[in-house]
Parts: sequence; structure tokens; C-alpha cells
Amino acid sequence: MSAFIKKLCQRDHQKNKWGLDSRDRMLDKIYSKKTFSAIVMCNKQFLSDDMCRLLDDPDAFLDDNKTKIIQNNFKSKVGIVVLDGKKLVIKRHNYKSKWHKFKRYFRPTRSSRNWYYSNFLIAKGFFVPTPVAFVEKRIAGVLRGMSHFVYEYVEGITGDAYFKNNVKSIKKIEQGMDMVVSLVDRIRKLGVIHGDIRMSNLVFQDNRIYLLDFDDMRPIRWYKLPHIRNRDVRGLKKDIFYNIPQELQINFLNKLDFKNVYYQ
Repeated sequence: MSAFIKKLCQRDHQKNKWGLDSRDRMLDKIYSKKTFSAIVMCNKQFLSDDMCRLLDDPDAFLDDNKTKIIQNNFKSKVGIVVLDGKKLVIKRHNYKSKWHKFKRYFRPTRSSRNWYYSNFLIAKGFFVPTPVAFVEKRIAGVLRGMSHFVYEYVEGITGDAYFKNNVKSIKKIEQGMDMVVSLVDRIRKLGVIHGDIRMSNLVFQDNRIYLLDFDDMRPIRWYKLPHIRNRDVRGLKKDIFYNIPQELQINFLNKLDFKNVYYQ
């Protein structure tokens, strides 16, 4: 568990509807439970009987016929569910191979990383989906197993759809480009790398832009080469080439260069 979460958690000896004992910890806004076989954290605003069932067995909800699956590949399985009248996204992080699974035993889970950085970015004034919960299985109490991250669904359109739909609106195109460039610059100034800034991980909603997917987010290390530290810009430029209408690409790339969003 990250130092950030450990810092937040405080012991509480009261039982709740789950019949939890003194080992369970409560916060004003976050419920936290650690057992020999799992770690669970949940935003108390979303805690309910149905949420308890989801946290007990996230895969049962992912495999339900009513769940809308929006991604299912070697990296993750992602589905949209309606719980207590709210649309939520459940993301299960898969393993690419047995070797990948072994390495993940000793590293923070991607779900805990998503939980931490979602809260971190919200505290810094960014627009990201509200983190609802994460479940992390433990093996022998120490090794990290399968994990799930739950967050609130954000209504809007992805970045590629936004630019394709508004290709004839100069005002909206300029506004959208400026929002993306500003977002990349703000991430850089925080001293972190998102790791996967692309149009499918950006959701436009009115005059806001939401950033998604923090699987690969991490702090910048001073000793890393500029090529590594500028991963976000390199990835975004490649994505612009593939997913933005050709007539908009040069202007978009020029804005990135003019803003100087690079690590030196």
C-alpha cells in the first residue's frame, strides 16, 4: 500500500454493517480494510450493500450479462455497471504472461496506482473520474495478486471523436488543442509522467477535459534521460498522427512545440 494511503488511514474500533473488527480502519471519507487475503478501499459516499457485494467479487459483476464491456484484452477487462443508480466502471488488470504475473507479485498493483494518482490529481485541481474503490488480492498476506479499480463513469466524448466531430469549427478546435497542451504542461510541472496520454484517455465534457488511466503514472526521476522523461509528449505526438484529422496535425504539433512542454 502506498505511503499516501497509509498516511490517510487511521484506526477505528467501531463495527459497521460488514461486522468489521478493530483491524479495520475508517476515515471520514474513505473506508479501508486489510486482511490476510485482500486490501479494500472505498469512498464512503458509494458504500452500500450492493457495493459490498461488488467489492467481495468484482469479477461476478464484470461477467454479468448486464455489464457493458468496453475493453477486454491481455492488458485489462473494463466494464460499465449501474450500481445504486450511478454508472460505474470496473477495471480488472490482467497479466500478459506468467513472468509478468511473477514480477507483479512484488510491485504496487495498477489498481492501487490508479487510486492514489486519481486522489492526487483531484487534490491538484485536475479533472479525473471520481475514484470509487479498489480491491487488491494478496497471496500469503504479502505477495500482490489480481486487482480491480472502480471509478465513476464520465459522460462526454473522447479526444479523437471531439476533433473529428468539430473539424469545421475553428473555435472548438483551437479550444480543444489548447486544453490538451495545457493539460500536458500541467502534468509536466507536477514532476510526474502519465505514461499513456492519448486521445482515447481524454474525455471532453463541456469546457472540461478529463484525464483517464493512471496504470503507468509515476514520478519523474532526475537521473532518467530526456527521452524517457518526455514519454508523454512523444506518445501524444504519435497518437495525433494516427487519430487526429490530417489537416489539424501540423497546428496541433506546433502548439506542443511552442508551449515547450518538454523536460530538459
